Amino acid sequence: VGLRVLGAATLPRFCPASNLTAQSVDIGEWVPNTFEISFTLCDGAANKVAASERISISFDITNPTDRQEPPAISISASGTFLLAGTPVVVTQESLLGVLKGKDPLKVEVPQFWRGAVEQSSPFSDANNDISLSFAPTVDLEGNRGAVITMTGINAGPQTSSTLALNDEAAPWFCVSGEDSKAAYDHVSGTVTFTVCAGKKVASIEFDGVGPSWKVKFTMKNPSVSQVTSENLLSATSALFDVPAVALVIIDTTVFGIDNAKNPLRVVVPTFLDFTMSQSVFYGNEINVISMTFRPTIEIAGAETGAVTVKGLRGVTLAAIVNLTSTANSTYKFCDEAGTSSMANWKNDLELVFTLCPGEKISFNETVTLMFNVVNGPDDQESPAIFLGGSLQVVTMREVPVTKLNIPLLGVPSGSDPLKIVVPKFSIRSIEQSNPVASDVNIITVQFSPTMPFKGADNARMSISGLVSQDTSQSLFGGATVTLLPAPGYPEQHRLFCKDGTGPPAQGTWDAFSAILTLFMCSNAQVLGGAVSSFAFQITNPAIAMTSPSLQIGGVDDVPIVFAEQEMTKPGLVLDTVPLGSDPLMIVTGQSQLLMTQSNPVADAVNTIVVDLAFNVPKYQGEVQYITISGLLGAVMDPDVPMTSTLGTNVFCRNSTEGVLTRGIGAWDAATNRLTFEICADLEIETDRSLGALFYFRNPAVAQGSPANILVQGRGSVYLPNTPVIKPGTAVEGVPQGADPLKAVYWFNTRNIGQQTPLADKPNVITLTLHPNVLVPAGTKVTVSGLFGAIVANPTILAASPALGNNGHLKFCVGTMPARGAWSGSPSAPILTGR
Repeated sequence: VGLRVLGAATLPRFCPASNLTAQSVDIGEWVPNTFEISFTLCDGAANKVAASERISISFDITNPTDRQEPPAISISASGTFLLAGTPVVVTQESLLGVLKGKDPLKVEVPQFWRGAVEQSSPFSDANNDISLSFAPTVDLEGNRGAVITMTGINAGPQTSSTLALNDEAAPWFCVSGEDSKAAYDHVSGTVTFTVCAGKKVASIEFDGVGPSWKVKFTMKNPSVSQVTSENLLSATSALFDVPAVALVIIDTTVFGIDNAKNPLRVVVPTFLDFTMSQSVFYGNEINVISMTFRPTIEIAGAETGAVTVKGLRGVTLAAIVNLTSTANSTYKFCDEAGTSSMANWKNDLELVFTLCPGEKISFNETVTLMFNVVNGPDDQESPAIFLGGSLQVVTMREVPVTKLNIPLLGVPSGSDPLKIVVPKFSIRSIEQSNPVASDVNIITVQFSPTMPFKGADNARMSISGLVSQDTSQSLFGGATVTLLPAPGYPEQHRLFCKDGTGPPAQGTWDAFSAILTLFMCSNAQVLGGAVSSFAFQITNPAIAMTSPSLQIGGVDDVPIVFAEQEMTKPGLVLDTVPLGSDPLMIVTGQSQLLMTQSNPVADAVNTIVVDLAFNVPKYQGEVQYITISGLLGAVMDPDVPMTSTLGTNVFCRNSTEGVLTRGIGAWDAATNRLTFEICADLEIETDRSLGALFYFRNPAVAQGSPANILVQGRGSVYLPNTPVIKPGTAVEGVPQGADPLKAVYWFNTRNIGQQTPLADKPNVITLTLHPNVLVPAGTKVTVSGLFGAIVANPTILAASPALGNNGHLKFCVGTMPARGAWSGSPSAPILTGR
């Protein structure tokens, strides 16, 4: 053992007992088994310890690892004489806060022999007071860099990394020279308490009864649940380290939360498995609501605990709501007056279930409640519904309801709370295929009920408003209506049967009330939300009209009434007709049908122009036939040359042999009909006039324009027999002479007389003419049948004494006035004037 002689003395010197002349001096010898150290004086007369001389020797040892009280130490001597063992004198002074710490081999282990921690709140997002108490066995001095570290504070990020301290020990700890502060590292979850310079955290005697050091700080708990963390307390200083020790925690259950006082045990106060369902989805019906939930904490009436349901939209509740007694937890809740099995409906916004005094809902207890509401009158999807709660010390986190999405009576998700379905047709469209008057028209209906439409319940649908403004014909051929498949729905027309049990694909038409009734077949149904479609055929009215208002409704024997609703129409252009897709939007096939003639004179050649235009287009590849009937008195060949203002190749005729001839129509003299075809390779826009032109010879006798000249169309555009429009204008001075087949004679008065009947006597023939038409210059007037007459050629014409006018001067032969040309042929005597 190396020795150090203290002070200025150079003697004495100590050597190993086995080598008293050793050069290495100041050596002592340690005897481990007797716990003794001996010092032997080296040889030499000067090397001695004189009587009453004070010498000081020091040497180093390593303290034991365990704490111990100072042992009884004595000193003795041998050699020249024997000195009995004498107890050493100790100071019993403290050192580093250790009582008797200066007494040799008084050993204290640096440690926190007492340490505990607890928290004030286990609730998520709550302000939580962490209280730490500890007792060190040694002094922790700020001047020696003492730092105390606590781990396991897993509170996550805070608003600041510096924590404000309170409680009695707070002023002993500093951050950057500011006392009552500690440093927090959210990554490692440690809180560091640095002892302020000039201060010390004094030791507290091991197993003593003195008070512990206490410090407190506040943190905000995490937003999520977590289990208790392990909290260790340790310290460091310039002289020693205090090893980490686990802090004592209090395993206390609060609000049903185990280890609620242990940092940082966190529970989100909320509800688990919150489900809700309903019994009825009909509008305006009483509806039983069932709800189930489990709280994550204990809710007690003593804590004024309450559970609140929010979002009950679209229903009506009484101010005091009776809870159905069949639910398992009904009795636990009271209204504000303290009546059991009641809840309070507040501000039309939330339903409050208040725990009765003395009642509680345990942690994780399954609670089932039932109550009645009255569904509103309007459709709605299940609203967002939330469950919350409150106690004196905490507000529970709201959770949305879990909806089961279970069908109810065939309605998808019909069990979801407050889903309200008013029996009606959510899809109710109707459209037509053809807007042309008198033509065949396919009506297509598409529908989707909001709830099941079942033949087993005698469900029947009605479509009303199919009213024709043409009273001369019916839309349907009879009371039984045959249903047709709609595009994309090849079989659904067979959902309907005559009166429900009769043949499929049939409905019933009531012409008096204009209602089409369709019974579901007894074994058929359409589920709520499913889309179905069917069609039926009508004959369009013969007159133009706008689409009427159409309604759809339904009923069954439950009874469930599908209130009448306006059907939706496409509103689209069809064949260039605005709104032509809307049912019973009817236009006549032609937009123009004017027929004029050029010559009203009987037995004269006449040019006819038909100004015909369609209300709908004729497309290339479509065949269109036109028949003009009622052409009484017209004289034509079977093949009638025809032209058009659109060109010479507009009209065609197919022979029985299939030979196509352009520019020809066909005349049927027996029926007075002219038929022609608009060539298939021709495309004609809406309202484009065809300007059909043809010729015939007028009847030989005078007549008025026939009353029933009709035009009919067949093929791509249907035209019912429609009277032509006559211009009613004069031609060549003939009133209404432009009206087709109006024929007049040239002369209204055409009298002839003679002066004498005696044979072989000179005779004067007087011809009186009163023209019906304007007779233009150059017109040839012939008087035939003058058999036996002998007349000069040219014949000199004279004025008629009876009329006293100069009519004879209107006729010439060549340039000679008042002349006529005589043809004296015995077989055909003719006098011609021009």
